[in-house]
Amino acid sequence: LKLQFLYLIVEPTTAMRKAQPHTKLLDDGQSAASEQLHEAASWQLFVCIIPALSGPFLFGYCLGFTSPAFSVNKDSWRPENLDSMMSLTADQITWFGSILAVAAGVGALVCGPPVDRFGKKLGMLAANLLMLIGFVVLVSTPAVVAKNVPEADVPRGPSMGLANGKQMAQLCVARVIMGLANGFICVTSAAYMSELATLKLRGVFGAFFQNAVVAGIVSSYLVGMFTNWEGMSYCAISVAAVGLLTSLIIPESPQWLVTKGREEDAEASLRRMRSEDSDIKSLMTSLKAQVEGRRSVADAPRRSLTAELCEAPRGKALLIGLGLMATAQLNGISAVAAYASAILGQVWPDGNTAKSFAFYGQLIKLTVTVFASSLMAKFPRRYMLAGSLSGMIASCFCICLYFFDDSLPAALVMVGYVGYLVSFAMGTGALSWLMLGEIFHPNVRATASAICTAWNWLLTFYISKTINVYKEAFGGGDEHKGMGCVFAMYGGCACLGLLFALCCLPETLGKSYKHVERDMLGRAGRSPVDDLLMP
Repeated sequence: LKLQFLYLIVEPTTAMRKAQPHTKLLDDGQSAASEQLHEAASWQLFVCIIPALSGPFLFGYCLGFTSPAFSVNKDSWRPENLDSMMSLTADQITWFGSILAVAAGVGALVCGPPVDRFGKKLGMLAANLLMLIGFVVLVSTPAVVAKNVPEADVPRGPSMGLANGKQMAQLCVARVIMGLANGFICVTSAAYMSELATLKLRGVFGAFFQNAVVAGIVSSYLVGMFTNWEGMSYCAISVAAVGLLTSLIIPESPQWLVTKGREEDAEASLRRMRSEDSDIKSLMTSLKAQVEGRRSVADAPRRSLTAELCEAPRGKALLIGLGLMATAQLNGISAVAAYASAILGQVWPDGNTAKSFAFYGQLIKLTVTVFASSLMAKFPRRYMLAGSLSGMIASCFCICLYFFDDSLPAALVMVGYVGYLVSFAMGTGALSWLMLGEIFHPNVRATASAICTAWNWLLTFYISKTINVYKEAFGGGDEHKGMGCVFAMYGGCACLGLLFALCCLPETLGKSYKHVERDMLGRAGRSPVDDLLMP
């Protein structure tokens, strides 16, 4: 399975490097210098990335939707507030929030062959259509909200909720459809933008994906401050409709067209994407050479994937990849993104205050995410990851300290929450995926990345689903103590990730795959000083 999502994790640093002669990258990881090609973007190129950006934006919107749409704080169950939330139990909320990850993993796996056969344009059209259908199903769920309920009759405690099984089933179906759309987005959007971009814009377009996801999360929090879950759904439907309509008028990727032998269509697509003074003929020649190079590599005889993965450096690389995904997820980031309002609501019972603080934290995270992209091309990966995890450990300590002793200032939680998000944005989030594209041999990269991606989605589901389970198990009825124990557990997992980063990860910045492979084989004999002095 060819996971085009790899474009996202290997391209963002390209724009940060110094200008170099135009090169064509082959699948064996080697580069062959070619003649300098003149190409410049046309205005149509920026129009064509609208549907490609609407996908990751809605991806993030879905991830953040749960936090402002729900509230499990007792003060929010007053009759005048009942029409501003979905009335679900805490367990139902975690199912709603977590089932998206399972569906997204399935969608990413099943859409690969159809996208290879029918093109990325059709894949993005399908993603926007599925997203639109998912939110329509969600907003059409009947009688999810209980209205005009006397305060004395409103249920209290962790089991409160008013949705029946039929309603919950429809909500889950809606989230499954959205999850499938997210899987399609992972495979198509980043790859489409990378294939359309000029050399100078490729790194910028690659960073657009991650920034669009974070912007989607921030937007869901912002919209949730001013409207209820139905209004949030209608906003998403509007964005999906725009993405769907623009998907109908954009051209197909020139690279895919050349792969299918449609060279005239590929040239026409290039002419739309490039300015009039671009050297289209030379660009087409270079593009055909790249496609032929990939075909020759793909057709070359090779051993079975099992035999490849059992080799010492490649098997170790797979274990490191799985460790990177665990490091990125077991610190609790998925639960914090999905349930931030509920977590902060235990400190500030006023639902609007909790939603506002959750939004401000995500807005700061978006700003830091944009800034951090420039740092990842300059500083060693391992030490940026270690610094990021250290910040998350300190932030988790601040949060659990308050929950264990609520006589402390409530601002301690806000400091910990913002520090947690900023620390994640500074390295753990992006670097885990970036390094995933740098540690695998080309022969096993697609399969190994698919395994790691599936593992990541599984961990996302686990973290999103179990936060309330652990809170109740650790707290024994004391919600503050339970939440403090949960963040202590997340901080402990971040400590294990820090040890993993310092002791097991090879440095990949500025190194070829062969150099990285040699480091993985001889990792035990290298010290941190060696990594700094011997890049």
